[in-house]
This record gives sequence, structure tokens and C-alpha cells, in this order.
Amino acid sequence: SLYGGLIASTGDYQSAALGIGQNMGLLGALSADVTRSDARLPHGQKQSGYSYRINYAKTFDKTGSTLAFVGYRFSDRHFLSMPEYLQRRTTDGGDAWHEKQSYTVTYSQSVPVLNMSAALSVSRLNYWNAQSNNNYMLSLNKVFSLGDLQGLSASVSFARNQYTGGGSQNQVYATISIPWGDSRQVSYSVQKDNRGGLQQTVNYSDFHNPDTTWNISAGHNRYDTG
Repeated sequence: SLYGGLIASTGDYQSAALGIGQNMGLLGALSADVTRSDARLPHGQKQSGYSYRINYAKTFDKTGSTLAFVGYRFSDRHFLSMPEYLQRRTTDGGDAWHEKQSYTVTYSQSVPVLNMSAALSVSRLNYWNAQSNNNYMLSLNKVFSLGDLQGLSASVSFARNQYTGGGSQNQVYATISIPWGDSRQVSYSVQKDNRGGLQQTVNYSDFHNPDTTWNISAGHNRYDTG
């Protein structure tokens, strides 16, 4: 099957993607795509490039597990993703981390008898203009009931970013979601890292109208500089 996408921004940034995917039955699913970006940087500089990606995923029905090789992605020196383009704009066209290659492997496991699931992700990012870094994440998710409240869910994630130039960052994420009626939900999220950062968010979602979804969020961030 063919798939594609398009991103455009006020004439200064456009990207288009085209890919092909194949379900190979017992062998899993494989897809590949190519993306072209065209950007006009501050001071009128134009830059165009390509990015290539290969994805593979395999589900093991008997064990309830999924193995996903989400990529090999290679981007040439002139390709800019939307986040990279926005970063260039904030630095007035100056140099910013420019991704070259990325590799990601994810393994997920469901435990239906406990209403739980777990996932482990390992990735490596290489840059054109900076040293590479490795990222590791372990996530645990559980659906449960509390008295008359049904369908509550909680998740916790542990992440570590390790930089080849030295240094690392550890982060912990936790979220709890509480259903409110048949089509509403309230959630609370907290994120903390070993550098003193703390972020908290409360979110309300309303799915009552099938044509309209409401989301209201409030957050608080704190950073320790000492």
C-alpha cells in the first residue's frame, strides 16, 4: 500500500513524504519512505534535502508481544525536519543539532491477566554537527478499578539519555487518567529529572460530541538552577 503526507508553513517550509508498506503475514510488516524538505532560512538562504526511512514490526500473537525496528533513518546534510527548521529560526539561521542517522528498537509485552503492558525502547541518534547520544526508556501501563470507578489507567516511565561527549540525564514520568462519565476524562501527569526539573500537568478531555473534542490543560514547570 502507498501512503504520504505534506507539511507547509507560510511559504518558508514545506515537506512531502511518499512511502510504501507491505504486510508479509507471519514475517511481519515492512515499510519504507522518503521525505523531501524545502526551507527558506533567515537571511534568505534556501535549503533542500532528503530523508530516507525503513520500518519493520512483528507481532507474536502467542506471547502478546511486539518487536518493532522503527528505523533506520538517514537524512542528508541539507534535509531539515520541522523541529530543526524552527530551531534554526530561533537561532537566526545559526547552527543547531542536525540529525544524520537514527536507530530505534522497541519491544512491547502485554500481560492481559494483570491488565498490564510494558515496553522497552533503545535508540541511538547521530548528528552531522554534534556527538551522538543513546536513549533508553522503560514504560509500564496498567488499567484498573477503584471502588465504583472503572477504567482507570496509570503509567510510569523511566528514561535515560546518555551523551557520548560525557554526561547524562535521567527522567521519570507518571500519569494517571480517571474517566468522568461515559465520554470525559481527567488526567494528571508529572515529570521529574535529575537536573532539578519538575513539570506537572492537569488535563480535561471531553469526547461527548463525536464531531468535536475539547481539551483543557494547565501546567506548572519548575527548574532548579542551583
